[in-house]
Amino acid sequence: MRLMTVLLLIAFCSSSTAQVALTSSNLTVAGGVAQSGIYSMLGSAGQTAPPGSSASGVYTLNGGFISWPRFNAVNIQHVLVATANAATPFTVVSSVQGGSQLTTMSLLYRRGGDPAFVSIPMVLSVAEGQATIPGEVVTVRGVEYVITADDPASGTHTRMPGAGYYSVRVMAAAPGIQIPTALPAEKYRLISLPVQADDPAASTLLVGAFGTYDNTKWRFFELLANQQPSEYPAVASMHPGKAFWLITKSGGTFSTGSARSIVTDRPFAVALNPGWTFVGNPFAFTVPLSKLRRKSLGALDVRRYADAWQVESGGLDPFSGYAIANGNSSVDTLFLNPDLSTGPLPKPAEPAGRALATWSVGISAKSGTAFDPDNEVIASTSASKSLDDLDRPETPQIGDFVSLYFSHPEWKAVFSRYCTDARPTPDEGETWGFEVTTNMTREVDLHFSGLESIPATFDVWVVDLDLKASADLRATPEYHFSSRGENSCRRFSLIVGNSDYTRDRLTSTGALPQQYELLQNYPNPFNPMTVIQYGLPSPSHVLLEVFDLLGRKVATLVNENQREGFRTKEFDGTGIASGIYIYRFTAVPLGGGQRFSHVRKMVLTK
Repeated sequence: MRLMTVLLLIAFCSSSTAQVALTSSNLTVAGGVAQSGIYSMLGSAGQTAPPGSSASGVYTLNGGFISWPRFNAVNIQHVLVATANAATPFTVVSSVQGGSQLTTMSLLYRRGGDPAFVSIPMVLSVAEGQATIPGEVVTVRGVEYVITADDPASGTHTRMPGAGYYSVRVMAAAPGIQIPTALPAEKYRLISLPVQADDPAASTLLVGAFGTYDNTKWRFFELLANQQPSEYPAVASMHPGKAFWLITKSGGTFSTGSARSIVTDRPFAVALNPGWTFVGNPFAFTVPLSKLRRKSLGALDVRRYADAWQVESGGLDPFSGYAIANGNSSVDTLFLNPDLSTGPLPKPAEPAGRALATWSVGISAKSGTAFDPDNEVIASTSASKSLDDLDRPETPQIGDFVSLYFSHPEWKAVFSRYCTDARPTPDEGETWGFEVTTNMTREVDLHFSGLESIPATFDVWVVDLDLKASADLRATPEYHFSSRGENSCRRFSLIVGNSDYTRDRLTSTGALPQQYELLQNYPNPFNPMTVIQYGLPSPSHVLLEVFDLLGRKVATLVNENQREGFRTKEFDGTGIASGIYIYRFTAVPLGGGQRFSHVRKMVLTK
């Protein structure tokens, strides 16, 4: 009996082309069966009709020819439910065409911002399915849903839409939704709307809540593209994506009025002006920072304001506002992606400056209720003397404020003031200049943290360039001074380095006195605070006391060993009567030498 060898190549064409090969098999002229994997071939050489067939799955071989049944793909016909009323159930209806043996249709739904869908079966009637989304899901977060159909005979699973999900805008009748946390009294907050109000004008939303505009009762500001604040009524409407300053004398809350949710099946775009832009979350759920992206792919610098500016590391909350920096000279675009269904969210990256720092020093400034905690000098092998990605800009100020910043107009960038100033890691030392501006007429407290990260061989000094006063921060990581208010500016140098470097810099700034000095207090007369300044040419034991004209001691302000440099000490006259007082300064060199003593008069007037 003659043997024949058959090699068969089969090409299947659909949306893509694949090749399946049967290996060589020996068949007789009278027919027979050859098996290769899941495919069988019947030999029928010399025969006018196939002697039989062999099937494997949906494929059948008849007399040497493979065939398979033709199944029509399931085609779901559906009209999107575009809007729904809050707290009201609504029904999703779809029809199907094609398919050979449709057995199930499912509706998957969730609130906007939820990570997972709830699946329920759709009730089938001939070629139509329907299911109802319950009212508790229908909120101003919006509703998202997907429809699926399964045909087991063809093994097809169809999904509509093919990617993503349908988004339903939910309507909330007046009074709409209310800001969840009442505004604190007499404190600025950045606010926004996480819905599209039917009437977004501030005159509608805020006047109804706080009364006719009166800047002694409430104030409302917009940050313009030129980085200047504009006060009500010269403000834009409160559209989603925008944020505004609001302060009220007695605190309180407000509602959105009739409004609707924003569609959640696509990212929301916000224009970022060069400089700072106040951005609001347009969705009624928190959007993590990992879901934010700039069109330019630039780094994200997001700040939150709660009595002071802070770096935001979590996400954008509804009703809140945020400042987002754009250091480009042209408008950028921020995209907020509301789809949170991609699984566990990554932990926000640590700010680049801290992550790459060899060492760093944090500086905070406080004056009364005004606070600026977010300032840092950084020494890093990744930094440069000029502007780089580690340098972060200073935020805009409002109300009673104190602002500490590093001024760099020479960089000729969009920003000239920075809250972070990174430099290359120094071998001998480095000097950072910074300024403190405030409109508060009271004492300003500077606090320095992270000194333990600096090499132990380096000294750390702060120099008040206006007073020629200096402080050894290794001994006491603080410095205090009195402000004149009226946006007054005080200039400082932070000097970090070995002893030779720091002494050279202290000498060049005039912060190392050549002899013992006791300066006149200022202001004088005073009520109730005044500042006393003195100078030490070398380490000394210092005694600073206050007496009345009868020689009775009123206060001991200093009684300790101190390093060389100019020093300041405040005296508080609260609790003592008006009149003339004497303050006496005594210094004894620790290395041996002549004792120094000097007195001056000061006048307290109440």
